[in-house]
Amino acid sequence: MSLHRMRALGIAGLAAVLGNVVSAPLVYAEQKPTIEEGLAAAAARKYKAELPKIQALARRGDADGLFHLGLMHFQGWGVSQDYAEALRLFSAAAEKGHAQALIWLGDAYAEGKGAPKDNVEAHKFYDLATTQAKRGDLELSEIYREMADKKKKDVAAKMTKAEIVDAQKRASEWRSKLSGQE
Repeated sequence: MSLHRMRALGIAGLAAVLGNVVSAPLVYAEQKPTIEEGLAAAAARKYKAELPKIQALARRGDADGLFHLGLMHFQGWGVSQDYAEALRLFSAAAEKGHAQALIWLGDAYAEGKGAPKDNVEAHKFYDLATTQAKRGDLELSEIYREMADKKKKDVAAKMTKAEIVDAQKRASEWRSKLSGQE
């Protein structure tokens, strides 16, 4: 599977392709939707119908819920396309260590979607994703680490040495900030 195809699928779609998510009919848990229900809805591309569940996950601060709601806004799946809102949601998920949210933040800054184009910020988020992706499911984490590493190298090719050093410093500061919250 190509990196572009994996990116387009998002984590739930990729998990479905790899057999990690079963998109069976969902049982509604109105007050407390489960992560599995939200992921199954995302994998089945039932975004509009399942939007309330995904929003509920995001409101609870669930990293996957925040990421998927951000992805929906970034792509315009079941909601209005809104890059700024997607960036806000990706940032909230990234602060919880969500590796794919870090990759999408890097993409947003690399492409100038939701924020001004900024290769230093893009590099920072790709760098963070390469280390964060080492946690969690081994098979998926390796895919995300490799994806983030390739994107980091691609954006670094457009940067000066001083910009790369600045990006590495920002990534280190982000890691320190997050480790202080634990």
